[in-house]
Amino acid sequence: MKKILLLMILVFAAGFTLQAQESVKIIVNDQVEIQTISHNTIQKIYLGKKQTWDNGLKIIPVMLSECPIQEIFLKEFVQRNYALFNAYWLRAIYTGTGVPPVTFSSESELIEYVRSTPGAIGYAANSTNSGELKTLEIN
Repeated sequence: MKKILLLMILVFAAGFTLQAQESVKIIVNDQVEIQTISHNTIQKIYLGKKQTWDNGLKIIPVMLSECPIQEIFLKEFVQRNYALFNAYWLRAIYTGTGVPPVTFSSESELIEYVRSTPGAIGYAANSTNSGELKTLEIN
């Protein structure tokens, strides 16, 4: 009985560890000419403080609606939780100083939008197959 209980605890802990280790990749449209991007630049993009790529192409940030991958992305790259991020954009909308990122309910919709929209940037779970879409290296 103790062995079964121990085995169940180990299986649960392994599953929790794998979920906690999920990471995010940054994906962009093929017309975006960069290969690497910094955490700081991603934060500026998702807070509306950087609006064009170096080649002049308009940046179109996209994100997933509330889900675990969104939480990981916001924490790691924007240094905000969903409530703070949402409050930031509600203020920007109210004051007329910005437009929040386009939001999608699934990774497949987000990936297809990034693939077909020049200047688009988004994210997906590292484990998600994003096809031939360009993935940026984080520096």
